[in-house]
Amino acid sequence: MNDLEQMFERQAAWQRSRSNLPWAEKLRLSVVMRESLIALRQSTKDCSTTADDTPQQRRDVRAQ
Repeated sequence: MNDLEQMFERQAAWQRSRSNLPWAEKLRLSVVMRESLIALRQSTKDCSTTADDTPQQRRDVRAQ
């Protein structure tokens, strides 16, 4: 089995395991992931721009 097939097998197993979780656990995990994503986006934003930047300056930074 090559690496791609192994990756697909792991993904399928992960999806099956998630589908067996109770609703409350799925909800808890989604909240944790959402909070983590918000924190990650905020930290990325803080690293790439400052509060004094104009919208055009922020676009210029992203384009680099």
